[in-house]
Amino acid sequence: MTESILPAEGEHLTNGWEPDVPVDDTLKRRAVFVHASWPVEVAKALGRPWRRTDRWAGAVVGHGGALTNAVVLTQPLSDADGVLAEVADLVPTGTPYFLLNPWLTPDLAPHGLSLIGHPPLMVRLPAPRPRPDPDGVEVREALDPAALAVAERVLVEGYPMPGTPEGGIFAPGLLGGATRVWVGYVDGEPVSVA
Repeated sequence: MTESILPAEGEHLTNGWEPDVPVDDTLKRRAVFVHASWPVEVAKALGRPWRRTDRWAGAVVGHGGALTNAVVLTQPLSDADGVLAEVADLVPTGTPYFLLNPWLTPDLAPHGLSLIGHPPLMVRLPAPRPRPDPDGVEVREALDPAALAVAERVLVEGYPMPGTPEGGIFAPGLLGGATRVWVGYVDGEPVSVA
């Protein structure tokens, strides 16, 4: 029996974010990797540039707005200069992107980035629905190019991305792949996208 709960000198203590930790180790880790997979899968489906490392994953999906090009950190940011230099190798100069950091973020203004918020980790565990959809509300999967174009228009108008060409984010190459797109309608009018 040991005399102390302290680790032996030099013993590695996991922080849960090392590359060899299983993705499903924790709910937060699973959520981070799901978010990190989205830009990569979209870019793969559309033949656009993407990159995945042990520290981050991201893609250049379009040029119309900052929310078009996502970079998601997959472990706490300990080397901002190094990570952002790698991102700069992927994202062309002058192309907007956003950096999603699931941990507290140091001031990245010296790197040309601005803090735009702290998105929550929202968990909805499987359970019976508390009530039916309100009258006039419908959610449908975008299963063809026309529905995908509607989803893209809702996204581009909802998160203003002026200048985004049709098919610049949700091109038909997404259909039938790993990424699924859903559109919410109220009284037949498209109002949300997921």
